[in-house]
Amino acid sequence: MTESKTVTESPSDPFNVDFWHKRWEENRIGFHKSEINPHLLRQIEKMTGQSLTAEPIRDSAQFLENSKKTWFVPLCGKTMDIPYLLSQGFRVFGLEASTLAIEALDEEHSLSLIYNDETKLFTGADGRLQIYTGDFFTCPIEKFGPFDYVWDRGSFIAVEYSFRKNYIEVMQRALRNPDGSCKFLNNLVKKSIRSGSRI
Repeated sequence: MTESKTVTESPSDPFNVDFWHKRWEENRIGFHKSEINPHLLRQIEKMTGQSLTAEPIRDSAQFLENSKKTWFVPLCGKTMDIPYLLSQGFRVFGLEASTLAIEALDEEHSLSLIYNDETKLFTGADGRLQIYTGDFFTCPIEKFGPFDYVWDRGSFIAVEYSFRKNYIEVMQRALRNPDGSCKFLNNLVKKSIRSGSRI
């Protein structure tokens, strides 16, 4: 896949919420994978400093320690990666344009999500999972962060090329740590984003 190829349709709407609604309504979701992303499994140890497998954590102390860390998963759909990260103890903040995708995720994994119309948030029973439904660029991301890690399964390349700088700026606001860096992982690159850096 080249850098110039995107899945959005309108250059005036960088996240193209209507487009994603239509894809889910028509069940045109060939991008969805019915397994944990192998790239995430390969790289999660480098990201977290822990030796983690595809199996749920049995160590309650490690589970509790991981619950202090939050992963941001933009354009999350109904990815298997969310229940996986939860099974490792992590907190997860997802962002998805289509409520159909979130409802499917909830049904398939029995997450007991509750929707709050005022905040546009779906929240799991234990509070470790939150999913914002709407546009990436209008989401008040600072209210929900800062996040410790970001797992970008493809949202960066799904954004119109001319808006990718804006995408990075949103990430920098949402994920900035005291030293100005964050850990960013996607299917194309893995980098620490620092002020003024580029993906």
